Amino acid sequence: MTLSQRHHPITDVERVHALHTMGRFMRLARRHPWLVSHVMWGADPVKEITESYAVVWGALQWARDRGVALCDRSVRVLSIGDGATARTGSLLGAHTGWQITAVDPIGRVGAVPRVEIIRGRVEDVVGTFPLVL
Repeated sequence: MTLSQRHHPITDVERVHALHTMGRFMRLARRHPWLVSHVMWGADPVKEITESYAVVWGALQWARDRGVALCDRSVRVLSIGDGATARTGSLLGAHTGWQITAVDPIGRVGAVPRVEIIRGRVEDVVGTFPLVL
């Protein structure tokens, strides 16, 4: 659903949040141009980016709370149901040095640098990943 299709008008708080998120994304995209060229375009890019960033910010906070270094290449993240171009996994990979694996039935293998995309269902691959919370 695009912002214009919503049942209620966008609030000033939502507008400010979206602008802040887009600014942060554009600064990140300067360092990682593949985010723009391969990942973040769709019917409503602002919606896609803000939704993915919400998950990324939560994951980064989780890591900080537990003392997990963002540059630790031994950390492996499984991004489930991340779409054809692994938007959320791509943003997380751009923010960290972690190993990102995205699993989705419509995933495009090789579509995104820094993200291993597995085309399939999570039920088929989850046993191959250690689970640490």
